Amino acid sequence: MSSAARSVLLLLVATLSLLFATRAFAQAPDQPGLLRKAQAAEGAAQPKQALAIYRRALALNPSSRLARKIRARIGWLAARSEGDFRPLAAWMRIRERPTKQLSLDELRAFLKQAEGFPAGRVRRDSWALGANALLRRFKQPKEALAAYQRWAAEPNLDDAERQLASAGVALARARLGQLEGAIDQLSREGLRSRPEARFLRAQRVAYFGQIIASAVLLALILLTLSFGGWRGLQPALLRRALSPERLALAALVLLPPLLIIRLYEAQLAAPFAMVALACGAAVVFCSIGGQGIAASGATERRGKLMAVAGALGTIAAAFLALIHSGTLRDLMMAVGQHR
Repeated sequence: MSSAARSVLLLLVATLSLLFATRAFAQAPDQPGLLRKAQAAEGAAQPKQALAIYRRALALNPSSRLARKIRARIGWLAARSEGDFRPLAAWMRIRERPTKQLSLDELRAFLKQAEGFPAGRVRRDSWALGANALLRRFKQPKEALAAYQRWAAEPNLDDAERQLASAGVALARARLGQLEGAIDQLSREGLRSRPEARFLRAQRVAYFGQIIASAVLLALILLTLSFGGWRGLQPALLRRALSPERLALAALVLLPPLLIIRLYEAQLAAPFAMVALACGAAVVFCSIGGQGIAASGATERRGKLMAVAGALGTIAAAFLALIHSGTLRDLMMAVGQHR
């Protein structure tokens, strides 16, 4: 064989070797690719397979920037391996279902299945998942209470889990009409400062406050009518009560603050508008009733009594607006958080 032929043959062998080596390198698993594959396995409710892939990914480069994330997933899955991962796979299938597609019967079947899970993290997570869905998504507080109680009775709960389970029990009891008992329960368990406890206390204030404010408004209406305030509906008196000057003054008092709030704190604009409208309605009622009472020849004592009743009625209307807009609850939650 001539030297030229040998040179061509060697060049061909070298080229083929380089091609095969490049292909093998391209097909070799890389850590980011394995991470994506493991995440896909988790999304498909295949935790055992996902754990094996995570371990392969970590072995490729234990000191990479992804290693910490991979170790966290390995630890999370390994801590939930009871029952050869079958309970975890069932939990994942429920968790990955879009909320609107999950039916109440499917959730109930899952919780029935969870009763047979081995004791451990997955069974505790199953009670938590089911109880929260029953209470918030399906509005089934009685069944939610039972699931929260099963969660709270699980062995080896850490402090965070115990608090969440107890708070869930209290929220379910409140939905069942046991508001005072729920608040007392959280206080006895040393959970008075939890957000759920502040929420329930705000609910109690709103409940009793609504009753009192409604009673004040009813008393104002009855007092106004008994003093002859209905005469204020006569056209001449009505025009005087709703004169352009009075309406312009009300707009001048209410609109500038509303515009300022709208510009600098837009989320408070709607609650402020509700309070302003409630107060405005109370003031208009008092103005019309006052014109009628004055036309009836009211005494000074009645006038003073109506002034006090009108002021209390306006405050009551504002309080009801704060309740129905959710602002009172938000204020109480914020104040309790900073104590």
